[in-house]
Amino acid sequence: MKKIEQIRPYQLAAKKNMIRGYSLSGQIEKAFHHIDLVIGQGGYIDVSGKDFKALHGSPEFKRVTKKLVENNSADGKTDIASSVSETGLLPESIAIHARNKTLYIGSVRRGKILKVSPDGNVTTFAEPTVENGLLGVFGLKIDSVRRHLWAASNDIEQHIGINKGNSDKAGLFQFDLDTGRLINSYFIASEAPALLGDLVISPEGDIYATDSYNPVIYKLDRESGQLLPFHTSDRFINLQGICTDGAQLYVADYHAGIFSLDMNTGNLAKISHDKTVNIGGIDGLYCGDGNLVAIQNGFTPYRVIKLDLSEGHIKKLQVLQKNLPVWREPTLGVLHGNIFHYVATSQWGAYDQQGKVAEGSVLAPVIVMKILLE
Repeated sequence: MKKIEQIRPYQLAAKKNMIRGYSLSGQIEKAFHHIDLVIGQGGYIDVSGKDFKALHGSPEFKRVTKKLVENNSADGKTDIASSVSETGLLPESIAIHARNKTLYIGSVRRGKILKVSPDGNVTTFAEPTVENGLLGVFGLKIDSVRRHLWAASNDIEQHIGINKGNSDKAGLFQFDLDTGRLINSYFIASEAPALLGDLVISPEGDIYATDSYNPVIYKLDRESGQLLPFHTSDRFINLQGICTDGAQLYVADYHAGIFSLDMNTGNLAKISHDKTVNIGGIDGLYCGDGNLVAIQNGFTPYRVIKLDLSEGHIKKLQVLQKNLPVWREPTLGVLHGNIFHYVATSQWGAYDQQGKVAEGSVLAPVIVMKILLE
């Protein structure tokens, strides 16, 4: 059982299986010990089933059940910044122009990018054509200095755009921010399947992207125009969000936590923390002033958290929002100063493994929420 915890130290499903094993084998004290660890991390697991029957008669069961329910309750202000009535987009990402406040929304399902003006007018900034080869849109970032919009684009089951069927392709698309014209596209030159989930632009204009299928961080080589491996590590399991403070890249791994990567030396280090901190299941990751903001949609409950850092260690985890009723799986966002915007209704769960709308699913509009950081 300890091996499970070592392989997946943040995964609540693995912790639940461990607790189930202790319950079934009559190791009641150990079971409650690990439930308390989940509680201390702010997590929730359901221990009401028959496999946990041995725990139900204990006086401790009422206590831990109450605390688990409290952990799973909604908390935080519901502040809707923008909404788009169109459904079926599977919106994964947004970008916001810092100066004119124009909002851009990337659609995984339709493979297009919407443009929303500050007064709420919605237009299409870019859409897939046979000529441009645009696939499902994942991460979005704006390079305001060079006036470019960058998009990570992939073909997956949920994507139904005109270029559906290019499942061997994963790439970055570079658009003119003013006109929506495609400047160029850059694909990974590899026979192995890849998925570029997110990207970041360094102060020097270098582009880095995470591969969620392979333990690789890519960098766009300016001279050759190729996406080349920048860093590979067997410590990576499932890379997701990425951000930079100018000296370090910070990357979130769904199962392995957060790493910092020195952009000059290539030194990779795990961000450390105490046992009350759970940083698994992070999708979006954003660099603030001495802190990180993260969206945890692989954790129960869903959370938006702020992590205060000190010399590679998390000294404080603050839950900004959790389990809000309006959420339909928050995903990626954008941090400008002390204002954080993010996609609140991606609705990944509304689609089945074949990419079709799951039976009984009711698709909701796109909602973008915001948080004012202290």
